[in-house]
Amino acid sequence: MRPPPDPPHRKHIPGQSLLLTASLVTSWNSPSTAQLSMESVLFNAAEGKDVPQSCPQSAREYSSYVWNKGKRVGANLIAAYIIYTQVNTPGPAYSSQKTLFPNGSLLFQNVTRGDTEHYTLQIVDAKLSTDQASGQFHIHHKLDQPLDNRTLTLLSVTRNDTGPYECGTQNPVSARHSEPFIRNVL
Repeated sequence: MRPPPDPPHRKHIPGQSLLLTASLVTSWNSPSTAQLSMESVLFNAAEGKDVPQSCPQSAREYSSYVWNKGKRVGANLIAAYIIYTQVNTPGPAYSSQKTLFPNGSLLFQNVTRGDTEHYTLQIVDAKLSTDQASGQFHIHHKLDQPLDNRTLTLLSVTRNDTGPYECGTQNPVSARHSEPFIRNVL
């Protein structure tokens, strides 16, 4: 899997290097009759980051790319790009947070938890045959350090329970730990 190539008007997509260090897990499912599969750079992403979704490369000559919010084409059009005319047409689900590139890749910038959704890509080839694939990514908030005054209850305490203890929280995009507390058992 690889991120979309750099668009011609800028050399670096902000946050791209951070995104690529994350776990590369895909959740895209194609209909059984379609040959199309999509490449998701991220399955889980942190709020405020950029999430590129790449369009697969093929020997077929495509005529258009259509991105929709939801599991179905036509439900909530984000944008459509017609290759021959080089026209990018935004739809009702378009926002300035989303950028559709001429290679069919879609970049979500500064994602929020509200962007957790299914997305569907439909590709039309030069013979007007269509393929589509849909998938979903999840947006999680970045965790703060756990708060003070948490309670840990140890039953049947022995000297082996002596040592550092800490409180931890985690989600798929971040993990945080409290400062260690040293417990001495005499």
